Amino acid sequence: MDEKLIKELIFKSLRTELTAEEYAALLAWLEASEKNKRLYAKVRDIDALQNAKTYSSSAKIVGIWHGTRPQRFRRIVGIAVAAAVVCMISALSARYFLRDKDTMPNGEDIILISEDAIYRLSESAARDSEMSISDLLGTASRETTGSEAAKGIRRLIVPRGKTFEISLDDGTRVTLNSMSELSFPVEFDSHERIVELSGEAFFDVAKDGGRKFKVRTNGSEVTVLGTQFNVSAYADNNSETVSLVDGSVETSNGRQTIVLIPGQQAIIRQGAESVDVAKFNPDEVLGWRSGFFIFEDKPLEMVLEALERWYDLTFEITDEQLREISVFVKLQRDKAPEDILEALEAMNKVRFVKKEKNVKVMPYADIIN
Repeated sequence: MDEKLIKELIFKSLRTELTAEEYAALLAWLEASEKNKRLYAKVRDIDALQNAKTYSSSAKIVGIWHGTRPQRFRRIVGIAVAAAVVCMISALSARYFLRDKDTMPNGEDIILISEDAIYRLSESAARDSEMSISDLLGTASRETTGSEAAKGIRRLIVPRGKTFEISLDDGTRVTLNSMSELSFPVEFDSHERIVELSGEAFFDVAKDGGRKFKVRTNGSEVTVLGTQFNVSAYADNNSETVSLVDGSVETSNGRQTIVLIPGQQAIIRQGAESVDVAKFNPDEVLGWRSGFFIFEDKPLEMVLEALERWYDLTFEITDEQLREISVFVKLQRDKAPEDILEALEAMNKVRFVKKEKNVKVMPYADIIN
């Protein structure tokens, strides 16, 4: 893997043009050294993105390429392709839990519900990159009334504008996106590991050859042994997707079971007999984990739904034709909502009129006439 190809992978990543195989190769290069990680973080900065051509000719970048031995890199790529499975399930459904890490409009708390109490996680603890269950309970305030959890089952609820990572009993790490809820046992049994999800989460599943790991949503079930995958299953939407970067994963809608290969996405529609399969863009699907909204040729309606899940806003579309406007955009999720709306207005196709938490979406022509 020469320096020219690695540079090409980085800049294709900035433009969200990576294939699944290229994504795995880039991940392997990043793991080869801390210098590579620091360089990539600098180049991918949203301000640096505007000057990508400058970075592409940078002597500093070229110097770092030479620090990666081709033979070692080939071995790392082989390991990545053989072992790392990143599968994403995007289930666009609906009870919207919105918000942003630094701009929490309603001060909503991350909540853990056990069989005998409700725990509210403090704001400082919520900023921790990863917490075990015991850590969470030790830093949260405890209420002894109103618990809804079944015996031995806990429910973790992440509100709008927040993400949260937690470590389960078996060592599996789960990162929950905003407006998401995970139900899981205090301890997994000896036969299988089962969790239930409403919303979106990325799973880094601990390997256990004797116990399968299952993620159940409203419309599908995903089964793995030890892998990484992203599940998005918002309850009120009528479709879910499972997107596989590398490895193998089995998914079922209760009527059809399919095994995906890297680069494929399963689309599970409510009430459908079969599961549709299509290609997908890993950068776009995983953008939320890197702190970005990334949409490539997606309808405006889908973009606004994502913004509703993150910010405390409600959108009113005044013209039905606006719903299908194609959007190509990459935006930082830590920006204020006004900045996001201004960026979308730069398309010169829509205008937004915001009054408190309500936003009216109007055709561009209605504003300039």
